[in-house]
Amino acid sequence: MEVQLFTPYPKQLEVFNAVESLEYFYVVCIAGRQSGKTLTAQNLAIKFCLESKGKRVMWISPTDNQAQKVYKEILAGFPPIKGRKNPAIRDKRGAKGDTEIIFRTGSQILFRSSGSEDTLRGNKIHFIILDEAAKMKRETVEEIIRPTQKAIANPKMLIISTPKGKNWLYDYYQRGFDTKNYPRYKSFHYTCYDIPMANADFVEQARQDLTEIAFRQEYLAEFVDGASVFKNVYDCCTQPELKAPEPDDRYYAGVDVGLLTDATVLTILNGAGNLVKYYKWEKKESADIIDAIVDLNRVWSFKKILFETNNHGLPMYQDLKKK
Repeated sequence: MEVQLFTPYPKQLEVFNAVESLEYFYVVCIAGRQSGKTLTAQNLAIKFCLESKGKRVMWISPTDNQAQKVYKEILAGFPPIKGRKNPAIRDKRGAKGDTEIIFRTGSQILFRSSGSEDTLRGNKIHFIILDEAAKMKRETVEEIIRPTQKAIANPKMLIISTPKGKNWLYDYYQRGFDTKNYPRYKSFHYTCYDIPMANADFVEQARQDLTEIAFRQEYLAEFVDGASVFKNVYDCCTQPELKAPEPDDRYYAGVDVGLLTDATVLTILNGAGNLVKYYKWEKKESADIIDAIVDLNRVWSFKKILFETNNHGLPMYQDLKKK
């Protein structure tokens, strides 16, 4: 049977081609509201499943409701024919946390929420799509989602989002332009003005109604940090992150403790006082964090560790000092 997909406009086609290319493993698409980025990803997921046998796509949204919405939109593209279910669809499940579409080829799309981490574990996925990725935690992406990727010849991850400040997504977006260090990444950016079918009057009204920062973020898809007092902090941050200590340097650590509603963060400075790396732990037991710091100390050989001794930090400090 033949299935008619959408007709992409030029910016969408660039993303489409990059995902299908053998050259890239990670494709990052940063785009403004109503730009069709989700539609692009939906069509890529469908095409992948219809052209592959027994493969798995995982669509991950920030919430179950968002994942359910995409599930229903894709199903709507395969309506019943003459009162019978569409022959392209073998089976489907719509329960939250266990939502999926199985195509006639045996390939399937799993719909999951990044907030329900247990439903993400244990899967082996050929193609991962992160929708509205800016609302996801870096730890969830790197410690839970990325390990589900199958180590195959052409693993794929498509990351689509409107920005939400300069968080981990900004780092991944920048990798797409660093061909020397990240040759398997490719990044794209487009604004509301790049969309052929955009309503110019509607966009102009939004520009007038919203704050400058909100308009730049939501419609121009710019990475802005509206909470900052200083607007050029990221432009001044030019020290590259170290993957491992350099033999001729010395390193110092600072630990900011947060166990209940915050995260514990360990920052590493080199001998010149530059921040070269940091680690972050959320929802971890104090004993596990202490063990992690001990392990890091074996690697970095800290000359000194400055440890916050607030209510939570004091007992951790005492236990760490013994070790």
